Amino acid sequence: MKYPSKLNEIQKVVVPLIKYVPLNQAKKVISDILFDNAATKLINKYGEAIIADLIAVAEKNGNLAKTTGIAKDENNVRWLEEGASS
Repeated sequence: MKYPSKLNEIQKVVVPLIKYVPLNQAKKVISDILFDNAATKLINKYGEAIIADLIAVAEKNGNLAKTTGIAKDENNVRWLEEGASS
């Protein structure tokens, strides 16, 4: 990312709008720009169905660039980050 110190500010503005972008490919590209190609890494691991969950993680200020895994139930999306312990 060109301006990593601005990520939090940019994330607050852009992420809520991503869910209204009509195409999954556009959502992936925007997420990749914000999070250093993390969306592509996670989509390759979990499939395109995970895109809405990636947006949910980002909306909760999760850093997709540090996200290594995502788990979901009926009500929640949880993510695992690098260096996080259980």
